[in-house]
Amino acid sequence: MNRIYWDIDKISMLTDHLDASAHSHGMIQFFLCLEDELEIRVGKEKIMCSCILVNKNVRHSFKANSKIHFTCVIEPVSDIGIKLNCILQDKDYCIVDDSKSNELKKIAMDMKDTFDTETYRKFIAEMYECFDIPYLNKQFDDRILVFLKMLEQCSCEEHSIEEYAGKLCISASRLSHLFSEQVGITLKKYGSITKLMGFRIPHIINSAHINEF
Repeated sequence: MNRIYWDIDKISMLTDHLDASAHSHGMIQFFLCLEDELEIRVGKEKIMCSCILVNKNVRHSFKANSKIHFTCVIEPVSDIGIKLNCILQDKDYCIVDDSKSNELKKIAMDMKDTFDTETYRKFIAEMYECFDIPYLNKQFDDRILVFLKMLEQCSCEEHSIEEYAGKLCISASRLSHLFSEQVGITLKKYGSITKLMGFRIPHIINSAHINEF
């Protein structure tokens, strides 16, 4: 199972076979194992837990051992990223206590059975509540929806924002500002996240987009 959820300020995956060797990246990463515990190494420390936050630029690896787990990478300067930075307080990681992780598991099970945006949003709202973060279900400006659709259909390695802005009848600076304002990250950073997860931008469904393979 590989289910991808592309959201405004995060990219998530529900999978049962994605292990990762030691690496680091500029995003905050959240892990939740739906079955028992996840084996994760943060630095030289081996951790067995159900749910954990790993800070940006911290070297880590994990093994799911074919267990279904949910993970998402979160842009640290987005609204939720700033809140999570306060929780992490420069620590390498933060383990979520069992009472909260068990509640998250119950709702995450719905994502295993039903693959749609509403089920995903329900889980994300619960995840925000777990960290005492207000959840706002943002909606994209129509021009950003069209722009994301253009990016989805484009096979180029590099994108000219001036060219896209011309097609949308707005200036390049306005498109860049609108994208950052709506999506919560810069266009350059958005491209970096897609490369990190290893997938091209899939079909858009409202303000969250989903893909399965």
